[in-house]
Amino acid sequence: MYHAPPPLRSIGLHFALMLPLFLAGCGNEKEPVSNFEERFPDLYLSTESESRERAAILPTEGSEDATAVLGIVSLPENESSDADVEEYLPEQQTEWVITVSPALDTTLNAQEVAKLFGKEWRERYGGLTIFGKSAETGLWTFLISADGPTGVTALKFAWPYYATWAESPDVTPSKMYSARIQAVQNAISTLSPNCQFEVTVIPEDAEERSRFLSTIEDRFGADVTLCVQAPAGKTFDGREIWDVMLCLGLQWGDMDCFHWRNESGVGDDFFFSVWTTTPPGYFLPEDVASNNVHVTDLVFSYSLPRCAAPGQVFDSMYAATQYVQKRLGGTVTDGAGNRIFNAELHKAEIEERTRELNELGFKPGSEAALSFF
Repeated sequence: MYHAPPPLRSIGLHFALMLPLFLAGCGNEKEPVSNFEERFPDLYLSTESESRERAAILPTEGSEDATAVLGIVSLPENESSDADVEEYLPEQQTEWVITVSPALDTTLNAQEVAKLFGKEWRERYGGLTIFGKSAETGLWTFLISADGPTGVTALKFAWPYYATWAESPDVTPSKMYSARIQAVQNAISTLSPNCQFEVTVIPEDAEERSRFLSTIEDRFGADVTLCVQAPAGKTFDGREIWDVMLCLGLQWGDMDCFHWRNESGVGDDFFFSVWTTTPPGYFLPEDVASNNVHVTDLVFSYSLPRCAAPGQVFDSMYAATQYVQKRLGGTVTDGAGNRIFNAELHKAEIEERTRELNELGFKPGSEAALSFF
Protein backbone atom coordinates (compact mmCIF):
# COMPACT_ATOMS: atom_id res chain seq x y z
CA MET A 1 0.00 0.00 0.00
CA TYR A 2 1.13 3.54 -0.65
CA HIS A 3 0.79 5.87 2.29
CA ALA A 4 2.38 8.97 3.62
CA PRO A 5 3.02 10.71 6.93
CA PRO A 6 1.41 14.12 7.49
CA PRO A 7 0.68 15.99 5.33
CA LEU A 8 1.03 13.41 2.58
CA ARG A 9 -1.73 11.04 1.45
CA SER A 10 -1.93 7.27 1.33
CA ILE A 11 -2.98 5.25 -1.68
CA GLY A 12 -3.67 1.56 -2.23
CA LEU A 13 -1.04 -0.39 -4.15
CA HIS A 14 -3.48 -1.69 -6.79
CA PHE A 15 -4.63 1.83 -7.57
CA ALA A 16 -1.18 3.38 -7.30
CA LEU A 17 0.26 1.08 -9.94
CA MET A 18 -2.56 1.87 -12.36
CA LEU A 19 -2.64 5.64 -11.85
CA PRO A 20 0.68 6.51 -13.51
CA LEU A 21 -0.10 3.95 -16.19
CA PHE A 22 -3.22 5.84 -17.19
CA LEU A 23 -1.85 9.35 -16.73
CA ALA A 24 1.17 8.62 -18.86
CA GLY A 25 -0.84 6.84 -21.52
CA CYS A 26 1.86 4.21 -21.65
CA GLY A 27 -0.36 1.20 -22.20
CA ASN A 28 0.60 -2.04 -20.53
CA GLU A 29 4.19 -1.10 -19.78
CA LYS A 30 4.13 -0.93 -15.99
CA GLU A 31 6.27 1.74 -14.42
CA PRO A 32 8.82 0.93 -11.71
CA VAL A 33 7.76 1.97 -8.22
CA SER A 34 10.82 4.21 -7.88
CA ASN A 35 9.67 6.26 -10.88
CA PHE A 36 6.21 6.52 -9.38
CA GLU A 37 7.58 8.19 -6.25
CA GLU A 38 9.58 10.67 -8.33
CA ARG A 39 6.53 11.67 -10.37
CA PHE A 40 4.15 11.73 -7.38
CA PRO A 41 6.16 13.29 -4.54
CA ASP A 42 3.09 13.59 -2.29
CA LEU A 43 2.98 9.79 -2.00
CA TYR A 44 5.47 7.21 -0.83
CA LEU A 45 5.59 3.45 -0.74
CA SER A 46 5.15 1.31 2.34
CA THR A 47 3.90 -2.18 3.05
CA GLU A 48 0.31 -2.93 3.98
CA SER A 49 1.46 -4.04 7.43
CA GLU A 50 3.06 -0.62 8.00
CA SER A 51 -0.24 1.03 7.09
CA ARG A 52 -2.03 -1.21 9.59
CA GLU A 53 0.52 -0.15 12.21
CA ARG A 54 -0.30 3.50 11.54
CA ALA A 55 -4.00 2.83 12.09
CA ALA A 56 -3.27 0.70 15.17
CA ILE A 57 -2.54 3.80 17.25
CA LEU A 58 -6.34 4.12 17.32
CA PRO A 59 -9.02 1.58 18.26
CA THR A 60 -9.40 -1.26 15.76
CA GLU A 61 -12.98 -2.09 16.75
CA GLY A 62 -15.99 0.16 17.15
CA SER A 63 -17.85 0.74 20.39
CA GLU A 64 -20.82 -1.18 18.95
CA ASP A 65 -21.61 -3.43 16.01
CA ALA A 66 -23.71 -1.45 13.54
CA THR A 67 -22.70 -3.35 10.41
CA ALA A 68 -26.31 -4.47 9.93
CA VAL A 69 -27.11 -0.85 9.01
CA LEU A 70 -25.40 -1.34 5.65
CA GLY A 71 -27.19 -4.60 4.88
CA ILE A 72 -26.09 -6.99 2.15
CA VAL A 73 -25.57 -5.98 -1.48
CA SER A 74 -26.65 -8.62 -4.03
CA LEU A 75 -24.26 -8.52 -6.97
CA PRO A 76 -24.37 -10.19 -10.41
CA GLU A 77 -21.92 -12.99 -11.14
CA ASN A 78 -18.45 -12.10 -12.28
CA GLU A 79 -18.39 -11.77 -16.08
CA SER A 80 -15.22 -13.86 -16.37
CA SER A 81 -15.89 -16.33 -13.57
CA ASP A 82 -16.80 -19.16 -15.96
CA ALA A 83 -13.75 -18.80 -18.16
CA ASP A 84 -11.43 -21.83 -18.13
CA VAL A 85 -8.51 -19.75 -19.40
CA GLU A 86 -7.77 -16.07 -18.98
CA GLU A 87 -7.24 -13.86 -22.01
CA TYR A 88 -6.63 -10.13 -22.13
CA LEU A 89 -8.19 -8.23 -25.01
CA PRO A 90 -9.17 -4.62 -25.75
CA GLU A 91 -12.57 -3.33 -24.60
CA GLN A 92 -14.50 -2.79 -27.83
CA GLN A 93 -16.89 -0.26 -26.26
CA THR A 94 -14.14 2.13 -25.28
CA GLU A 95 -11.07 1.34 -27.40
CA TRP A 96 -10.32 1.70 -31.09
CA VAL A 97 -8.27 -1.23 -32.32
CA ILE A 98 -5.92 -2.02 -35.19
CA THR A 99 -5.46 -5.78 -35.58
CA VAL A 100 -2.30 -6.94 -37.32
CA SER A 101 -2.13 -10.46 -38.78
CA PRO A 102 1.28 -11.50 -40.13
CA ALA A 103 1.61 -14.12 -42.82
CA LEU A 104 0.81 -17.70 -41.80
CA ASP A 105 3.49 -19.37 -39.65
CA THR A 106 5.15 -16.02 -38.93
CA THR A 107 6.17 -15.31 -35.34
CA LEU A 108 7.18 -11.81 -34.26
CA ASN A 109 9.57 -11.16 -31.40
CA ALA A 110 7.62 -9.36 -28.67
CA GLN A 111 10.57 -7.26 -27.52
CA GLU A 112 11.35 -6.12 -31.07
CA VAL A 113 7.72 -5.06 -31.53
CA ALA A 114 7.77 -3.13 -28.27
CA LYS A 115 10.92 -1.24 -29.29
CA LEU A 116 9.20 -0.02 -32.45
CA PHE A 117 6.45 1.60 -30.38
CA GLY A 118 8.45 3.28 -27.66
CA LYS A 119 8.11 6.60 -25.85
CA GLU A 120 8.65 8.93 -28.82
CA TRP A 121 6.23 6.97 -31.00
CA ARG A 122 3.56 7.04 -28.29
CA GLU A 123 4.04 10.75 -27.67
CA ARG A 124 3.34 11.36 -31.33
CA TYR A 125 0.42 8.98 -31.84
CA GLY A 126 -1.04 8.75 -28.36
CA GLY A 127 -0.79 6.36 -25.44
CA LEU A 128 -2.06 2.88 -26.22
CA THR A 129 -2.06 -0.71 -25.04
CA ILE A 130 -0.55 -3.41 -27.27
CA PHE A 131 -1.83 -6.99 -27.07
CA GLY A 132 -0.14 -10.03 -28.57
CA LYS A 133 -1.38 -13.51 -29.42
CA SER A 134 1.13 -15.79 -27.76
CA ALA A 135 2.87 -18.23 -30.10
CA GLU A 136 3.26 -20.61 -27.15
CA THR A 137 -0.33 -20.66 -25.80
CA GLY A 138 -2.43 -19.22 -28.61
CA LEU A 139 -4.01 -16.83 -26.11
CA TRP A 140 -4.23 -13.05 -26.28
CA THR A 141 -2.37 -11.16 -23.55
CA PHE A 142 -0.43 -7.96 -22.95
CA LEU A 143 2.54 -7.75 -25.29
CA ILE A 144 4.88 -6.72 -22.50
CA SER A 145 4.30 -7.86 -18.93
CA ALA A 146 6.06 -9.88 -16.25
CA ASP A 147 4.89 -13.17 -17.76
CA GLY A 148 4.30 -11.92 -21.28
CA PRO A 149 5.01 -13.90 -24.47
CA THR A 150 8.39 -14.01 -26.17
CA GLY A 151 6.84 -14.53 -29.60
CA VAL A 152 3.45 -13.48 -31.02
CA THR A 153 1.50 -14.49 -34.10
CA ALA A 154 -0.83 -11.48 -34.16
CA LEU A 155 -1.11 -8.03 -32.60
CA LYS A 156 -3.80 -5.62 -31.45
CA PHE A 157 -3.06 -1.92 -30.96
CA ALA A 158 -5.73 -0.33 -28.76
CA TRP A 159 -6.27 3.39 -28.15
CA PRO A 160 -9.02 4.82 -25.94
CA TYR A 161 -11.60 6.67 -27.98
CA TYR A 162 -11.79 9.21 -25.17
CA ALA A 163 -9.22 9.12 -22.36
CA THR A 164 -11.27 10.13 -19.33
CA TRP A 165 -8.23 9.84 -17.04
CA ALA A 166 -6.20 12.40 -19.02
CA GLU A 167 -5.66 15.80 -17.41
CA SER A 168 -7.45 17.48 -20.34
CA PRO A 169 -9.20 14.77 -22.39
CA ASP A 170 -9.91 15.69 -25.98
CA VAL A 171 -12.01 14.28 -28.79
CA THR A 172 -9.65 12.47 -31.17
CA PRO A 173 -10.02 13.72 -34.78
CA SER A 174 -10.32 11.31 -37.70
CA LYS A 175 -6.98 12.46 -39.14
CA MET A 176 -5.22 11.12 -36.04
CA TYR A 177 -6.89 7.71 -36.48
CA SER A 178 -5.75 7.69 -40.11
CA ALA A 179 -2.23 8.66 -39.08
CA ARG A 180 -2.15 5.80 -36.58
CA ILE A 181 -3.08 3.28 -39.24
CA GLN A 182 -0.27 4.46 -41.50
CA ALA A 183 2.23 4.63 -38.65
CA VAL A 184 1.49 1.06 -37.49
CA GLN A 185 1.75 -0.22 -41.05
CA ASN A 186 5.08 1.54 -41.59
CA ALA A 187 6.58 0.25 -38.35
CA ILE A 188 5.38 -3.35 -38.64
CA SER A 189 6.52 -3.62 -42.25
CA THR A 190 10.12 -3.41 -41.02
CA LEU A 191 9.59 -6.71 -39.18
CA SER A 192 7.13 -8.48 -41.44
CA PRO A 193 6.29 -7.14 -44.90
CA ASN A 194 3.24 -9.31 -45.57
CA CYS A 195 0.73 -8.40 -42.88
CA GLN A 196 -3.00 -7.78 -42.98
CA PHE A 197 -4.38 -4.76 -41.12
CA GLU A 198 -7.94 -4.42 -39.83
CA VAL A 199 -9.57 -1.62 -37.82
CA THR A 200 -12.69 -1.87 -35.67
CA VAL A 201 -14.26 1.18 -37.35
CA ILE A 202 -13.10 3.64 -40.01
CA PRO A 203 -11.46 6.89 -38.82
CA GLU A 204 -14.55 9.04 -39.43
CA ASP A 205 -16.72 6.74 -37.31
CA ALA A 206 -13.98 6.56 -34.68
CA GLU A 207 -14.03 10.34 -34.31
CA GLU A 208 -17.81 10.22 -33.93
CA ARG A 209 -17.46 7.55 -31.23
CA SER A 210 -14.85 9.68 -29.44
CA ARG A 211 -17.20 12.66 -29.50
CA PHE A 212 -20.12 10.55 -28.25
CA LEU A 213 -18.12 9.14 -25.34
CA SER A 214 -17.10 12.64 -24.30
CA THR A 215 -20.79 13.41 -23.74
CA ILE A 216 -21.23 10.18 -21.77
CA GLU A 217 -18.47 11.27 -19.41
CA ASP A 218 -20.19 14.62 -18.90
CA ARG A 219 -23.54 12.99 -18.15
CA PHE A 220 -22.48 10.11 -15.93
CA GLY A 221 -19.01 10.94 -14.63
CA ALA A 222 -20.11 12.71 -11.44
CA ASP A 223 -20.26 10.64 -8.25
CA VAL A 224 -23.41 9.88 -6.29
CA THR A 225 -22.93 11.94 -3.14
CA LEU A 226 -24.56 12.37 0.26
CA CYS A 227 -23.22 14.56 3.02
CA VAL A 228 -23.69 14.81 6.77
CA GLN A 229 -23.24 18.47 7.71
CA ALA A 230 -22.24 19.32 11.28
CA PRO A 231 -24.62 21.59 13.21
CA ALA A 232 -24.05 25.30 12.60
CA GLY A 233 -20.97 26.54 14.39
CA LYS A 234 -19.86 23.04 15.40
CA THR A 235 -17.57 20.32 14.05
CA PHE A 236 -17.28 16.54 14.13
CA ASP A 237 -14.42 15.24 16.28
CA GLY A 238 -11.88 12.89 14.66
CA ARG A 239 -12.03 10.24 17.37
CA GLU A 240 -15.81 10.12 17.24
CA ILE A 241 -15.68 9.85 13.44
CA TRP A 242 -13.17 7.00 13.71
CA ASP A 243 -15.46 5.10 16.08
CA VAL A 244 -18.58 5.65 13.98
CA MET A 245 -16.83 4.41 10.83
CA LEU A 246 -15.57 1.28 12.60
CA CYS A 247 -19.04 0.62 14.03
CA LEU A 248 -20.47 0.67 10.49
CA GLY A 249 -17.77 -1.73 9.31
CA LEU A 250 -15.90 0.79 7.18
CA GLN A 251 -12.11 0.64 6.97
CA TRP A 252 -9.56 3.40 6.85
CA GLY A 253 -7.15 3.02 3.93
CA ASP A 254 -6.67 4.20 0.34
CA MET A 255 -6.29 7.96 -0.02
CA ASP A 256 -6.49 8.23 3.79
CA CYS A 257 -10.27 7.95 3.65
CA PHE A 258 -12.80 5.43 4.93
CA HIS A 259 -14.27 2.78 2.64
CA TRP A 260 -16.92 0.10 2.58
CA ARG A 261 -14.88 -2.53 0.79
CA ASN A 262 -16.28 -4.72 -1.98
CA GLU A 263 -14.53 -8.07 -1.76
CA SER A 264 -16.58 -9.76 -4.50
CA GLY A 265 -14.40 -8.83 -7.47
CA VAL A 266 -17.52 -7.53 -9.26
CA GLY A 267 -17.59 -3.80 -9.91
CA ASP A 268 -15.54 -1.21 -8.07
CA ASP A 269 -13.19 -2.04 -5.18
CA PHE A 270 -15.35 -0.01 -2.77
CA PHE A 271 -19.12 0.26 -2.48
CA PHE A 272 -18.69 3.81 -1.20
CA SER A 273 -16.06 6.01 0.43
CA VAL A 274 -16.11 8.73 3.07
CA TRP A 275 -14.03 11.92 3.05
CA THR A 276 -14.52 15.57 4.06
CA THR A 277 -14.44 18.99 2.46
CA THR A 278 -12.60 20.35 5.51
CA PRO A 279 -8.91 20.70 4.59
CA PRO A 280 -6.91 18.62 3.96
CA GLY A 281 -9.94 16.53 2.91
CA TYR A 282 -8.83 13.22 4.44
CA PHE A 283 -8.06 11.58 7.78
CA LEU A 284 -4.56 10.91 9.08
CA PRO A 285 -4.51 8.48 12.04
CA GLU A 286 -1.70 10.46 13.65
CA ASP A 287 -3.82 13.63 13.66
CA VAL A 288 -6.94 11.78 14.82
CA ALA A 289 -5.00 10.25 17.73
CA SER A 290 -3.66 13.66 18.78
CA ASN A 291 -7.18 15.18 18.68
CA ASN A 292 -6.29 17.49 15.78
CA VAL A 293 -9.13 16.48 13.46
CA HIS A 294 -12.28 18.60 13.54
CA VAL A 295 -14.36 18.68 10.36
CA THR A 296 -17.56 20.41 9.30
CA ASP A 297 -18.88 17.54 7.20
CA LEU A 298 -18.57 13.91 6.15
CA VAL A 299 -18.99 13.20 2.45
CA PHE A 300 -20.21 9.77 1.33
CA SER A 301 -19.80 9.00 -2.37
CA TYR A 302 -19.47 6.36 -5.07
CA SER A 303 -19.25 6.18 -8.86
CA LEU A 304 -22.57 5.03 -10.31
CA PRO A 305 -21.08 3.61 -13.54
CA ARG A 306 -18.44 1.65 -11.60
CA CYS A 307 -20.91 0.26 -9.07
CA ALA A 308 -22.47 -3.12 -9.89
CA ALA A 309 -25.57 -2.40 -7.77
CA PRO A 310 -26.13 1.40 -7.75
CA GLY A 311 -29.61 1.37 -6.21
CA GLN A 312 -28.74 -1.04 -3.41
CA VAL A 313 -25.56 0.83 -2.56
CA PHE A 314 -27.48 4.11 -2.40
CA ASP A 315 -29.87 2.55 0.12
CA SER A 316 -26.93 1.37 2.22
CA MET A 317 -25.12 4.70 1.95
CA TYR A 318 -28.23 6.65 2.95
CA ALA A 319 -28.75 4.32 5.92
CA ALA A 320 -25.11 4.96 6.90
CA THR A 321 -25.62 8.74 6.84
CA GLN A 322 -28.68 8.37 9.05
CA TYR A 323 -26.66 6.33 11.53
CA VAL A 324 -23.94 8.98 11.51
CA GLN A 325 -26.53 11.70 11.99
CA LYS A 326 -27.99 9.81 14.95
CA ARG A 327 -24.55 9.42 16.55
CA LEU A 328 -22.99 12.79 15.73
CA GLY A 329 -25.90 15.09 14.93
CA GLY A 330 -26.10 17.38 11.93
CA THR A 331 -28.10 17.30 8.70
CA VAL A 332 -28.09 14.88 5.75
CA THR A 333 -27.82 16.70 2.42
CA ASP A 334 -27.22 15.82 -1.21
CA GLY A 335 -24.19 16.72 -3.28
CA ALA A 336 -25.56 20.19 -3.93
CA GLY A 337 -26.10 20.94 -0.24
CA ASN A 338 -29.86 20.42 -0.29
CA ARG A 339 -31.38 18.73 2.74
CA ILE A 340 -32.60 15.20 2.06
CA PHE A 341 -36.34 15.01 2.66
CA ASN A 342 -37.20 12.12 0.35
CA ALA A 343 -34.45 9.61 -0.38
CA GLU A 344 -36.72 7.69 -2.76
CA LEU A 345 -36.64 10.58 -5.23
CA HIS A 346 -32.85 10.40 -5.32
CA LYS A 347 -32.95 6.63 -5.72
CA ALA A 348 -35.42 6.96 -8.62
CA GLU A 349 -32.96 9.27 -10.38
CA ILE A 350 -30.18 6.72 -9.82
CA GLU A 351 -32.32 3.94 -11.27
CA GLU A 352 -33.08 6.08 -14.34
CA ARG A 353 -29.38 6.78 -14.89
CA THR A 354 -28.70 3.08 -14.46
CA ARG A 355 -31.26 2.25 -17.13
CA GLU A 356 -29.69 4.77 -19.51
CA LEU A 357 -26.21 3.32 -18.98
CA ASN A 358 -27.48 -0.18 -19.70
CA GLU A 359 -29.05 1.02 -22.95
CA LEU A 360 -25.78 2.68 -23.95
CA GLY A 361 -23.85 -0.55 -23.44
CA PHE A 362 -22.21 0.46 -20.16
CA LYS A 363 -23.82 -1.80 -17.61
CA PRO A 364 -22.78 -0.39 -14.21
CA GLY A 365 -19.91 -2.39 -12.76
CA SER A 366 -19.15 -4.12 -16.08
CA GLU A 367 -15.69 -4.31 -17.64
CA ALA A 368 -16.73 -1.65 -20.18
CA ALA A 369 -17.84 0.74 -17.45
CA LEU A 370 -14.78 0.08 -15.29
CA SER A 371 -12.43 0.72 -18.19
CA PHE A 372 -14.09 4.02 -19.12
CA PHE A 373 -15.30 5.70 -15.94
